[in-house]
Amino acid sequence: MDDSPERTSQTITHPDRIGGTVALTKYNRQERDKVIAALKRLGVDQEELQSLIGPEPPRVTVSKCSPAFKIPSFVVTEQNLEEWVEKVDEAWERHREKIITEWGAWVNAGQDQPFAKKQQRGPGAGDRNAEVDLRYEWAALRLRGMRWQAIAGDYLAGSLAADLEKAVDRIRHAANAVLDDACMRDLADRNSRARK
Repeated sequence: MDDSPERTSQTITHPDRIGGTVALTKYNRQERDKVIAALKRLGVDQEELQSLIGPEPPRVTVSKCSPAFKIPSFVVTEQNLEEWVEKVDEAWERHREKIITEWGAWVNAGQDQPFAKKQQRGPGAGDRNAEVDLRYEWAALRLRGMRWQAIAGDYLAGSLAADLEKAVDRIRHAANAVLDDACMRDLADRNSRARK
């Protein structure tokens, strides 16, 4: 009989969606929390916040249970310590590879997602990019339905029209990257269309 914990069998066709809403990864949730914090810094009250962002996305927890690693027994009369250590190392390597293969098969079958590499956005080379906190503020303003030109105008008062166009593009690009990471871009676009 198998000593592994019991697993429930389920087919997940879209692991990132539950009932039509996006189930956020830990990284997406952290980015979402940063945008919400920026909205609060801008003075958005709880009622407006709820109308802008809607209900809390579902939390999804999927645990992967694999059989526990069993250490080979050490028989003092039949083997020395070095032989036993070699036997344990080989057993561990087989066990580890079996788990990696199994979990990889879940990703290949579409039942799980690979971990995304963490990206830390910074000012970039030569400080030509906006500070990270400013990007969240721009994303928050867009989530409130502000037009890109108005956001850029607030940060570049008195600039030439050509500079304003470049600023709009840079702000749109930076804020959309934040909104994409927070899975809030659709909300921001919808809120912006509603304000027109």
